[in-house]
Parts: sequence; C-alpha cells; structure tokens
Amino acid sequence: MKNRPQLLKNILLVFVSSILGILLFELLAFAYIEFCGGTLTVKVLGTDKTVRKLHSISDIEKAANGEIIVEGVPKERLKKILQYLNEWGIHKYDVLDNEEFTPEENKYRFGNKDYSDLPAKKLIAYPFTKNFDKIIELKSIPEGKILYSVRYKINEFGRKKTGYENKDGAHENFLFVGCSFTFGDGVESEFAFPSRFGYYSSENAYNLGVGGGSQLHHLKFLANSKYNDFYKLRNNLPSTVVYTFIDDHMRRINGTTVYLPKNYMFLYDRYYYIENDKLKFDTTFNDRIFTKARFYKNLGKSSLIKLIGIELPIFGDYHFNLYVQTLVKMKEELKKKIPNMNKFIFVFYPDATLFHKQLLNHLKKYDDIEILDYSFLRLESLMKNRNLLRLDPHPSKETHDLIGYLLSRELIDHEEKAK
Repeated sequence: MKNRPQLLKNILLVFVSSILGILLFELLAFAYIEFCGGTLTVKVLGTDKTVRKLHSISDIEKAANGEIIVEGVPKERLKKILQYLNEWGIHKYDVLDNEEFTPEENKYRFGNKDYSDLPAKKLIAYPFTKNFDKIIELKSIPEGKILYSVRYKINEFGRKKTGYENKDGAHENFLFVGCSFTFGDGVESEFAFPSRFGYYSSENAYNLGVGGGSQLHHLKFLANSKYNDFYKLRNNLPSTVVYTFIDDHMRRINGTTVYLPKNYMFLYDRYYYIENDKLKFDTTFNDRIFTKARFYKNLGKSSLIKLIGIELPIFGDYHFNLYVQTLVKMKEELKKKIPNMNKFIFVFYPDATLFHKQLLNHLKKYDDIEILDYSFLRLESLMKNRNLLRLDPHPSKETHDLIGYLLSRELIDHEEKAK
C-alpha cells in the first residue's frame, strides 16, 4: 500500500514519456519528409511484389528473348508490346535526358500536397454536368499555385468528349470505364486515352471515366435513373467495356490509411461487404464503420506512419474478393444498361503492381472477364520522367497517347479490318 503512490507516479512517467517520444519521432519524421524528401511512395504490408517492372526498352528486349522472366507474361506478348512501343516511337525518349524536378515539384507530382478543386472541376467529376466547355484550373493548398489549366468538353450525356462517339464506318463501341486516369485529369478532352484510342482505331470510343472513381461510383450511378444518359449509346453496334485499374482502386473499395486522409468524401460512398459469400451493401462507410474509418483517416495523417510505410488494413483474401465481387456486380449492371455489351476487359495500368498477384488470382476465376496486363511497364523510366504532368500526379498527354495506341493495337484486329 505504501508503494502505491510511487507505482502510480512510475506509470504516469512511462505514459508521459511514451507520448513525448511518439511526438518527438512524429516531429522528426515530418521534418525528414518535408525537408529531405522522405518517401514519395508508400509500401503496402501484406502484398508480394512478384512481378518485375521493366524499366527500359533493353529490359523489354531481354524479357522478350527470355533473358528476364516476367511472371505471367508470355514471351510472345512481350515481343508484341516491344513492337507496339517501337511503332509508337518510345525510342525518342532514349535521346532525352531524364527530366529533373525539384523536391517541391516532386511533392506535387507524387500527390504529397493537398489540392483545392475549383467548383467547375468538382461539377465535371460526376455525370450530372452536361454540355460543358470551359477552362479548368487546379490549385494547391495553401500556396494557390496553378497546377494545370486546361479546357474540358463534356457532351450532352455528361461524358468527356472523345470526338469518336458515332463515327461513320465504325464496327464496334468501346466504353472506357475508370477513374481520373481514364477521364484524363489535367489534359484536354482530345488528349485523354479514350480519344486517342478512337483516333488510332477509327472505332467508336466513349470516355466513362469519373475523377476519384472506382466501381463504387459506377454502381451508384447505375442504380439511379437520373444518370441513365451517362451510359446511353447512339447506335446498336456490339459494345466492349474496358475497365482500367490503378492501385488506388483497391484502397477506394476497402478504405485505407493512405486513401482516407486525402479523400474524406470517400466516407459517404456506399459501403459494400461480403456476408455468407454474398455481396451486400447498406448505408455509407461513414455510417457503417464510423469509428474505424476515422481512426484510419487520422492515423494516415501521421508523418511517422508515412515514413515507416505502413498502410492499414493489411489486405487479405477477403479484401481482394470484395474488390472483384464489386467489379462483377458493376459488369452485371452495365449489361442491363448496354444490351449489346459482349466483352468486359480488365486492364492493369502500367506500374499497377502492388496488388497485382493476388488480384489476378481472383480475376482468373471469371471466364467472362478478359485481362490485359501492362503492370510490368515502368513508365517513369521508359519515358524519362515525362509520364506524369509536371505538377500533378496524373498521366501526361504523352502517356495517354501511348495507352491509347497500345489498346488500339491489342483490342482491334487490324488485319481483319483491312480485308
């Protein structure tokens, strides 16, 4: 009993020391990230990066000859990819020096700064804005620095115009579903890859990209009749849906410490879950997992957590199954809106390797989902740092053009069309 006060003092001392220690490490981590660059990419626990990224044309040539093994990618396909890259002109980057960026510029390029969207950009991120043709500026917080200023053209259906939506002589419709990488944040309507695909293929191309989106957003739109126009076609041609995947889509479906701090509106998305092997949804993330969501949101702001490279939750079989189940649900709902839809193609965007192996294993269970894999292409080095916009972490016009060309060569039977 006599030692109780001393015991309480010791416990309090340990507690206060721990808090001060965490705060000190947090301050040091913040200083390191802010002034020394820190880590610009976040490691994800529980994933296995087994797919090798090919950093140069030389790497691709070696892989095509069997000198480098890229798991799951046949040599014959690598030979075709090499052919298409050379046709497009990837060799022009061999004569360019790597574009240099200051640490401050890299913070913008890799998404380590907060952004402030102007009202006009917020409107065109969703398919309820129609007949829109204005210049959009994206500014940073708090500097107010203009990161890009481009003209977006939105048609009467609420889609970003491609210029190839009802072309004479077209044999097929291609509907590109995805996020801002599909929509083309930071590039004019005619430079987004769905438009470039239309240019190279001469087929009908529809841009159904939604900024910050995933299948969660399309499921919400598909369930609401006021968005019917977004999926409306002007003809009865056979239709192929092409869904482009980036690593962030896994985070958007499951909610993580990396995604939540930068995207608080995610809390109001539909909450999907699997119960008794069935996909279900009710209410929103905010209502369903209020405490956990806010814990992840605040934990993700920690400089110490960012520096160590921890991301929660640690993805397991449940999370990958949930992602694929929501994808399948979206495919089924799209089929109801687009009766002539005869193909659904899932595209791994270049560099999308964090969740590649596990996600691929789940996708292969579905015979009606075709897979097109570009995850092994390391565009940053292949394109000498010209793969992103200069002050924004979205693909550049050159990257959009490359993706549009690759897809046109792989999805269109050019020999058959020439007959």
